[in-house]
Amino acid sequence: MAVICISRELASYGEETAQELARLNGYKIVDKEHIEAALSAIGIDIAKQARYDEKNPGFWASLSQQRDEYLHFLTQVIYETALENNCIILGRGAHAILRGIPNLIGIRIGASKSVRVERVRKAQNIDSRHALQIIESSDHDRAG
Repeated sequence: MAVICISRELASYGEETAQELARLNGYKIVDKEHIEAALSAIGIDIAKQARYDEKNPGFWASLSQQRDEYLHFLTQVIYETALENNCIILGRGAHAILRGIPNLIGIRIGASKSVRVERVRKAQNIDSRHALQIIESSDHDRAG
């Protein structure tokens, strides 16, 4: 029994890897939608979640009480999820939140920029320059 936390770069095959790992091991996938639903159920609205989820908040936002509240409840939801065991948690900083718990496996998935640009370009039907901007923005925000 284990909890697997997967952090990944945008368009790096992270979701596909998680799906295959879950299929092979009979694990439940806990993704953004699952976490959003759990946070909504305890009163954290979607707008607040979008404001702080995997975003570099900037100086003033990092000092806000709303951000602290969001992080408190995100931590609660991730711990409650981890108690279920046999799950794969995608992103949401779960690897940092759960650091030190027994049976935690942390995986970081990346891919070359050229692979990522091509995947974003095809998925969104945009040019390579725009795809690169999206990737760089995502990388900056996720470095948070």
